[in-house]
Amino acid sequence: MFARFPVALGILEGDFQGNGDWTHPERVKATGFLNASNIRLPVSLPDPVMVELLSLEAKDSVITIKSARVASGESRIEVSGSIDASKEKFLIDADIRGDTVVIPMPPAKDTPKSGANETKKEQETAASEDQREFKILDQIPVAGEVRVDFAHVRRGRMEISPLIGSASLQTGRLDLRVKRAALCAIALSGGLTANPDKIEVKVTLSVRGAELDQSIACLTEQQIRITGRMDMDAQLATSGKLDTLPDRLQGTFSAVAREGRIDKFDALSKAFELLNVTEAVHGNLPDLKQKGMGYKSAQVKGRIQGRKVLLDEAVLDASTAKVVAQGWLDTAAQKIDVNVLVAPLQTANWILDKIPILRRIMGGTVLALPVHVGGTFKDPLVVPLGTKAVASRLTDILANTLKLPADLVHTLSPEGASDGKTPKQ
Repeated sequence: MFARFPVALGILEGDFQGNGDWTHPERVKATGFLNASNIRLPVSLPDPVMVELLSLEAKDSVITIKSARVASGESRIEVSGSIDASKEKFLIDADIRGDTVVIPMPPAKDTPKSGANETKKEQETAASEDQREFKILDQIPVAGEVRVDFAHVRRGRMEISPLIGSASLQTGRLDLRVKRAALCAIALSGGLTANPDKIEVKVTLSVRGAELDQSIACLTEQQIRITGRMDMDAQLATSGKLDTLPDRLQGTFSAVAREGRIDKFDALSKAFELLNVTEAVHGNLPDLKQKGMGYKSAQVKGRIQGRKVLLDEAVLDASTAKVVAQGWLDTAAQKIDVNVLVAPLQTANWILDKIPILRRIMGGTVLALPVHVGGTFKDPLVVPLGTKAVASRLTDILANTLKLPADLVHTLSPEGASDGKTPKQ
């Protein structure tokens, strides 16, 4: 019958009969039983789906899946439940469990030869396919609940562990609610509502006293390694067609970490390397590539706008320097555009930091050096920043961190071009 078998069969036995119309449940008739093992479906997939075990029976149009175990690549899930086709809708009641589920990364696409028009055409085609799938789902009369319990869900180096939730089904509508989950060791809650016209997603992230090294390595795919205890809060939401959800993402976040070490942070490391060769610093900033650096606290506040992360305020309080930053990160293009102000705690700065009352008595100022961090996540480019390009907001953040008036913060270009004032030491 087939030039090429659509399935690879291991064992299949039973006595099963079924017929009907998937748009009219009341017409569906099924009876009998099936037992199967080692069925590969289909053989042409890159990671074929293997039905390792299947046991089901049907009676009076109710199909009961006693047990089913399905594997694909590293993923393996177990399914049990029932589908009742005796009413006006297919009534589904099921449980899906698994130890590890791996969501494959999409293959890297070559740059289209015809340029942006071809890219737009591909996006429109993908959106059309997604829309067609939703329209098919809209035609199936269904109701019920599917409960999900996964120990680990991975996509690349990103991990949700665990993921416990439930999905409520109605014709043309899916409501997914997360009961308990942790994204990179950060508690996650929220839900998703989907219908053929629109998808709405709301997510809240929250954690108190978590080990930062686990979370930051997971979130940044090992590009940053920092230890310490972290508190974090974030609220994210998006809505629209499936293909537009990442571009419509909106939200706010804030995080603070305390008493830890920075062992890998390429952008900060290159900023310190640049400043260490200036007359103002003379190699007093730590070499992060060799021995890392301890810190007292690190804080960041910002917003999410589509695929961009806007850093409204980032502050690092370390024993060797105070660092503040503002700018943005583009997660789609993997690019950085951040202005950084570094106040090395040398002799004068250290005294003023430890004995605040001397700031006014001595008329001292705190020396700060600005740099710009650009380039990409994997290869950040750090260049000197002229003092005229330093936003007043950045100076205010540093002054607030040091608990002194903004007029006592003196910026000096790493290239040696100061703002024209002579710093008092």
